[in-house]
Amino acid sequence: MQYANKFQWYLSENENWQKTLQQQTSEIPKMEKVLTGVHYDDAISKEEMESGRAHFGKQLQIQQEEMKLLDSEIGKQQKRLAKECETDTDNGIEAFCTQDILRQRIRDTEKTYVELKCNLMAFLSTVL
Repeated sequence: MQYANKFQWYLSENENWQKTLQQQTSEIPKMEKVLTGVHYDDAISKEEMESGRAHFGKQLQIQQEEMKLLDSEIGKQQKRLAKECETDTDNGIEAFCTQDILRQRIRDTEKTYVELKCNLMAFLSTVL
């Protein structure tokens, strides 16, 4: 069972990522609701308001789709890792490469999410 320990680490890492993705994904509809609920104010023009609403609405949709796709990919990796733990097979290179790719994607996705959320909040602060 020498490979099982490494794969258990990956399983745990992925579980934490999935929890983070679920939490962030659940925030997106709330942000969309706030965005659509904002009414035109004299602080910016109606055109700027509609443009901002459309831009952030699209970006939130793209972000949510990327998070769902990434969650699905992590789920596939989890199944592979669980199988490898059971059989104690040596597909370590494949598991390592896939895990490294997922690690990069989660980092990029989280960075994009935080930037999007900050930009949305900055936009909302100018119109509220």
